[in-house]
Amino acid sequence: MAYRYLIWFCQECPAFRLAEFEALLTLFKCEAKICCPNKEKPFLVVQSNQREDEEKLIQVTKRSVCVRSLIHLWADSTSREALFSQLKNCEFIKQKEYAGKERSFRINVDTYGKKITLQTKVDKIEELAFLPFEGPINLNKPDNSFQLIEYYGLLSNSAPDEPYELYFGRWLADGGRRFSLDVSLKERKFISNTSMVPWLTAIMSNLALVKDGDVVIDPFVGSGSLLIAAAKFGAYTIGSDIDYLLLHGKRKPSRRYVKQRDPDESVFANFAQYEITSQYLDVIVSDASKPCWRPFEFDAIITDPPYGIRENSRKIGTDKYDMTYKVPEEYIDCHYPSKVLYRFEDILKDLFALALKNLKIGGRLVFWIPRITDYKMEDSLPHHPSFKLISCCNQDMKLNVSRVLACYEKLSNESNNEIFIPYVIKNFRELYFTGIAELNDTKQERQAKHRQFLGQKEMN
Repeated sequence: MAYRYLIWFCQECPAFRLAEFEALLTLFKCEAKICCPNKEKPFLVVQSNQREDEEKLIQVTKRSVCVRSLIHLWADSTSREALFSQLKNCEFIKQKEYAGKERSFRINVDTYGKKITLQTKVDKIEELAFLPFEGPINLNKPDNSFQLIEYYGLLSNSAPDEPYELYFGRWLADGGRRFSLDVSLKERKFISNTSMVPWLTAIMSNLALVKDGDVVIDPFVGSGSLLIAAAKFGAYTIGSDIDYLLLHGKRKPSRRYVKQRDPDESVFANFAQYEITSQYLDVIVSDASKPCWRPFEFDAIITDPPYGIRENSRKIGTDKYDMTYKVPEEYIDCHYPSKVLYRFEDILKDLFALALKNLKIGGRLVFWIPRITDYKMEDSLPHHPSFKLISCCNQDMKLNVSRVLACYEKLSNESNNEIFIPYVIKNFRELYFTGIAELNDTKQERQAKHRQFLGQKEMN
């Protein structure tokens, strides 16, 4: 028997839906198959021949921040009459666990792409009076909750009179959207200018297949947002960053109207706030270009490396003298090493080198890459024979730039081959600022033409 399920996605993160859902299917070893995926639509149908996959899909849904709800799909059609016909012949409709006299129920009506009145919803429920549910109606805590969903398309301003698609089924679970509320940046003790929003940190951990007992590292930890998500999912976390002042809460506050940070602000303070200090291993001041890790295997690497645009990317070094220079012993205790520009190309090389040395085979490397939108996706991603690209999700930003969330799986420890860095990454800063200059020139030309038009209008 084939069991079908409807995945109803949230609106906030369309670019990450399929990648996150497929990753969670892998994490929970669910063999359900995706039917006709469509990145634009908020609905996805999956099918399984095993009833045991239902519990795994519930686990996937509760973990996902992209999924709104999971429904055991009983009928779907493009017309109301065909939907009712399918329901009358549905093999689940008369089973005692759903239609028995002792089983309470309720029916909810939801629409996508069009708002309808409460009375219209009641009318639609009354049209389902033919369903053989004999139990009492319970709107608060029913034994079974059923949903009628109508899809009117993506353009709510031009929604049709009748829906394009209709779905009916039994509600099973809601998604993990509450994660963003539980670790909200508004209430978090320690944040920085680049602290990532919670739902994106959860997606990164899900793509990395983070689970209980894993050891996860962020080599550009910043304020530790990525580690919080991994720790929430049961991983032991460790991080590093070259910015001593940030890690010790000495930098200028990021919150509006706040003039001074509290003395106890730190990454650890956030873990204490969320009662996950048992998952905190350490955060150390370290240069990512000179990793200090011994031969130890991490289960996943998740990070958001600096691109050199919003935050400076620096590493230890100097242009003033030979790199073989050694600091005299009498100055070591009070010596602050100088820093030089850390090119994003070199950041990626060092990141993959860290993964080759310290990431387990089968582990995942998840990180962000800036992208110039004039270039194709395949021309914007690094490659290495020891890593397989699992997914790449593009997030639009502004002007001529977007960023890509790339997920790689480690295949081997072979390190003889060098990482291939595409042209667009090697020259990202130059391409970025060139694009901005061109856009500014275009804006100035438009303004000049507008002023000329106004001048001619006044003369007339």
